[in-house]
Amino acid sequence: LLCDMEAAFRAESPGGAIGWELLDDHVHLSLRGQALFARTLAAAMTSTPLPVRLERADVDRLPGWETYAGRLGRSVYADFQAATHLRKLFGISFMRRGNEAAFRRYDQLCSSLPGRMSETDRRAVERWRDPSLHGATDRPLEFVAGVYRMLAGDYAGAAPLLDFARASVPALSLWRMQLTWYLMTCRRHLADSPTDEDLRQCREAIRIGEFLRRYGDAGNRDVLQQLGLFYNLMGDHAAAVPCLEAAVRTASGRDAWEIVQALADSYRQLHRADDARRLLELAARDPEMGEAARRLLGRLEGGAASAPSRQADK
Repeated sequence: LLCDMEAAFRAESPGGAIGWELLDDHVHLSLRGQALFARTLAAAMTSTPLPVRLERADVDRLPGWETYAGRLGRSVYADFQAATHLRKLFGISFMRRGNEAAFRRYDQLCSSLPGRMSETDRRAVERWRDPSLHGATDRPLEFVAGVYRMLAGDYAGAAPLLDFARASVPALSLWRMQLTWYLMTCRRHLADSPTDEDLRQCREAIRIGEFLRRYGDAGNRDVLQQLGLFYNLMGDHAAAVPCLEAAVRTASGRDAWEIVQALADSYRQLHRADDARRLLELAARDPEMGEAARRLLGRLEGGAASAPSRQADK
């Protein structure tokens, strides 16, 4: 059975010349092109014998390509990230010599797409463009934009970006743990109690952390920090304390207060109030943590709970 893909693509192209509508470059299909490829295969399968035959009416009822693109997480961020990579590709000297129009196309997109973003998003884009942020592979732009929105207090806007980024990075990675933690931070501000899916994701993050600790760098501060935070959140305070104690020694900035707050709570839950008090007294001397630490110390002295919550001290 012949599935004439070329004919299908020519039929959907202006003037019969397959171009930017269905291809992002000379090889790779655009999102619209991917949907057309799949739909053409499905249409061909209306002529195959059972049990793999599809009904023509079912194929005709399939939604448009935009529906599938939306389900995949297509957004202005994804478009900008794709345009950035393609601009870099067509900017290579030997590529640009024969593809100047392609370079100009993606250069223009890189210039125009930020205009569809908020000021917070544009600051995230500038940070994402900094090579020092990345390692062997680039973080998804949604990762950085989600964190910037979260820090700006836009938890409702941050959560879907962080959720998309979480699904885009390797499962066994520190990035997966970090994104899960940021996502849980947003959800604690948006809901009164965790969902079953929230708890499942937290348990997954702990399994990832224990795997990385066992088979990677056992003393990696970032892994220990994430593990300790998740153990604290899930109520396993005996497991949280050694991780957080190891992480707090070299922590700084926003991370430091997050660790101190969780560690003080785990101390308190384990009836180690003196340790919690000493920790908060030290934090109270820090210019960045001092005010929040003194508030939490006052709550501790008054017997109030200090567990991280939707209204946790920043």
